[in-house]
Amino acid sequence: MELIIQPKYVWLAVGGGSWTNMLGARHVALKNIGIENTDYIPVNMLEVGPFELIERDTFFELSKNKPVYGYGTVVCSQQDEHLSAAVGALTCERWGCLYHSTRYTLDQVKELPYYVEDYLVRRYEVLMKSQAGTPVIRAVDKGVGDEAWSAIVAMAMILT
Repeated sequence: MELIIQPKYVWLAVGGGSWTNMLGARHVALKNIGIENTDYIPVNMLEVGPFELIERDTFFELSKNKPVYGYGTVVCSQQDEHLSAAVGALTCERWGCLYHSTRYTLDQVKELPYYVEDYLVRRYEVLMKSQAGTPVIRAVDKGVGDEAWSAIVAMAMILT
């Protein structure tokens, strides 16, 4: 059975890192955004409903001694390619939605944030039958360099 939650507070966290092995690259990417020691519960499905977008410091202040959920992705690669990911949020008084996407390509994916934005706007307009506001999008792009492994994180960190 999949865990489905209703977000109350959301912080959109993105970052990247490199290391000589996959686990090290993943750890550096998580450390670069400050969640390497955060025990978050991964979720794949969310209830559609309003939530409040918060910044990093507010997230850490509110998350003390509370369960933290993560909706998004951590990807690692050793190939000669770019890792690109974006996570976005659109929320208003009666509705809220999160979405993330990842790409592995030979070149940087500059349109990925627009893809996430387009998804959120279309979903809102179809379900709510009115014009959407502007989503908040965070994106990260990392080319694989001289290090053996690279990793990126695009995650909505959620408190309920």
